[in-house]
Amino acid sequence: MNPSSKISTPRAKNEIATATLKLLCTDFDGTLIDHDEGGSAPPAEFFEMLYAAREISPVTWVINTGRGWIDLKHDLIAKAFPVWPDWVVLTERHIYQVVDREIIDHPEWNDPCKAIHQDLFHKSKNLFTEIRHHLSETTEADLIDDSASPLGIVAKTPEEADRIALYLDDLLSEWPELVYVRNAIWFRFSHIDYNKGTCLREIAKKFEIHSDDILSAGDHCNDLPMLDSQFARGIVCPSNSVEVVKSKVKKHSGYIAQGKAGHGVVEGWKHFFPEKSS
Repeated sequence: MNPSSKISTPRAKNEIATATLKLLCTDFDGTLIDHDEGGSAPPAEFFEMLYAAREISPVTWVINTGRGWIDLKHDLIAKAFPVWPDWVVLTERHIYQVVDREIIDHPEWNDPCKAIHQDLFHKSKNLFTEIRHHLSETTEADLIDDSASPLGIVAKTPEEADRIALYLDDLLSEWPELVYVRNAIWFRFSHIDYNKGTCLREIAKKFEIHSDDILSAGDHCNDLPMLDSQFARGIVCPSNSVEVVKSKVKKHSGYIAQGKAGHGVVEGWKHFFPEKSS
């Protein structure tokens, strides 16, 4: 399995004009769920559009999140999602199919992913000792256990998170395979080849779906890898997205919505696939 291999070759403009939504990839927190409104679920229109699109052609829905399954499943139930995703990407790098509200492993991807991370984290264990010591001495951040990373970091404030990011940028410059994954004040670590973008590409390859037929939506830093024109023609971010996400979406000819969270996803969906969204 080569995470860096391309999924498709460019299509002619007339082919793009007739593209049909076949793969919908959404982040969860901040993209579907609006935490500023008490963690409200996506609007009913989101699910209505999914039903309508599936009457035209099969549409695979992927929730691509940093969460683990137990936490994600809890919220899917608590917020009464009328439709569940077909696939999930968990902890930003592990792929599972969802069947009868439970997950089924995708070993072709997950097995090498786990082996590569085990080797990388073993080689860098002294580095994590250094990071832990430095942050304990110089910040108020909480250093937590993370099943997907040798170290999880939770900064006290966004400003402290920015300072931690600058420190890690400098420290990891000598470790080209190792990156940190940030979502607001939370950090974990990963191999550079395994992220939300390469997971999206793997699922697209499995179903032989061209990037022109993919919509990808996210709002924060850990979504940046999947908000890329090599993975999806339809790149969307809601109005509550952080500025670095808005900047990348604009750079890749995506759509910056005026609506927040799920309302913004609906808006962007209509922009890229208008005839399939009503």
